[in-house]
Amino acid sequence: MSWNAGGCCGAAAQRNVDDVAFIKSLVAAVDPGHRHPIYVVGYSNGGRLAYKLACSAPGLFDGTAVVKADPDPGCVVSRPLTILQIAALDDAAVPYAPDKGRESPPATVQVAALRAVDGCSGSSAATPHSAMTLTTWADCSSGARVGFAVWNTGGHG
Repeated sequence: MSWNAGGCCGAAAQRNVDDVAFIKSLVAAVDPGHRHPIYVVGYSNGGRLAYKLACSAPGLFDGTAVVKADPDPGCVVSRPLTILQIAALDDAAVPYAPDKGRESPPATVQVAALRAVDGCSGSSAATPHSAMTLTTWADCSSGARVGFAVWNTGGHG
């Protein structure tokens, strides 16, 4: 299975599948009238699709979780978004910090941009959980929340 989220990956991109239209139709069929909270989670290219949805269909989801992915260039989240960004310090594909991987922006830069859109202050709460640290910003003026889970290891897998 693949998604046509841009930048890479599989038959969906080769066939120019309109995944945004598919997901919009799916959400409408699963919850007509959007009476219940709906969330999207995506890993790698699926995470890129989650960002594509945040850029092209803002408000479709009540929350987004992106695992080891960046948005495509040109996809800039411009409306507040409750989001959990998940990264690994040693990911060679989607870097945690500048100059550490192939894609851009690095996770730290993307989270800073998301915090700015959501109007989050610099105040955060960091909670270590074994090999992962979860940092959250819950005081965002938009009412949205930003979370950043960082694994010590794990690469892109």
